[in-house]
Amino acid sequence: MLILLIAAPIAILLVGPMGVWVGTAISDFVFFIHSKLGWLAVAIVGAIWPLLVMTGMHRVFTPTIVQTIADTGVEGMVMPSEIGANLSLGGVSLAVALKTKNSELRQTALAAASSAIIAGITEPALYGVAIRLKRPMIASVITGFVAGAIAGIGGLASHSMAAPGLFTSVQFIDKNNPMSIVWIIIVMVVSIILSFILTLILGFEDIPTEQSNENTKNNGNFELLSPAEGTIKELTDIEDDVFSKEVLGKGFAVVPVNGKVVSPVSGQITAVFPTLHAFGILSEDGAEVLVHIGIDTVTLNGEGFNSSIKEGDNIQKGELLANIDLEFISSQNLSTEIIVIVTNTNEYTKLSLIKHNEVKSGEVVFVGEKSIENKQI
Repeated sequence: MLILLIAAPIAILLVGPMGVWVGTAISDFVFFIHSKLGWLAVAIVGAIWPLLVMTGMHRVFTPTIVQTIADTGVEGMVMPSEIGANLSLGGVSLAVALKTKNSELRQTALAAASSAIIAGITEPALYGVAIRLKRPMIASVITGFVAGAIAGIGGLASHSMAAPGLFTSVQFIDKNNPMSIVWIIIVMVVSIILSFILTLILGFEDIPTEQSNENTKNNGNFELLSPAEGTIKELTDIEDDVFSKEVLGKGFAVVPVNGKVVSPVSGQITAVFPTLHAFGILSEDGAEVLVHIGIDTVTLNGEGFNSSIKEGDNIQKGELLANIDLEFISSQNLSTEIIVIVTNTNEYTKLSLIKHNEVKSGEVVFVGEKSIENKQI
């Protein structure tokens, strides 16, 4: 709600109008260039088209294209320029799929290539390949210029408005000019082959397989260490319905014998309660972990708790999370049990407590396993 209250007025009053003004200025400039330079304008639009799509400003051409086709029956500048721009993104995606050693990127590139070439839908190739790898974007821009120039010189014009691709290229066929089919084929072949070759020449920095997902360092399985030395306790034995009924998720508890509390996982601190009685941690394996020290200890307002950990800090498993005064907490008739919860429990098919009774601080006591369909690749 807060995002909408803030963002909506900014979008309506500032970003939207600015986008329209800038886009309209570009549109007017392009059509002016076309009136003066002819085919060169088609080449220019072919080169900058992916950049316009990135910002959404390509939409400002839609009313002009529709009106031009309605008035004259054809549109001979923007639509022909899209052929090279769209198919070039398919060509660079094919080159990336050929050269990459990352299986995930290869799958993304192949899917993006088919979408761009067959249907003229370029967003998957644009965002999943070209922008992501940068240099293939350069290959696409160069190819868009060359293919646009060819389309302009050939006098191609569209009789309808559909994203130019292999199956939609029929919109450029002129029944009064049989050579239009030849020009269409030339533009499409040049677009795919030139962008493919340029991508191989320019190269790109491949994405290592182990970095395919920055939030996942393994197959999604994880281990939780005991946050303290003491005695393991099942959640169902906790005298608090929120924990015992697993409202927040599955986990375990430890009855500590000393006041040293360590992190059960390696990851990033996502939340630190002002009273220092609870910490949120996003583990390197994708588990969202809550470490809750004691029950109803929020009423102590931080007294008896000491920690230098801050939100946003990175922490290693076994690293000190907090020091607590067990005697003081007990003197307030409050439980000192340290509860560890996996709050994204629903993402895991198996969560198991593998240790019982006495445990040492930093000992593996709890494991989680994701199903194949839920694993982040």
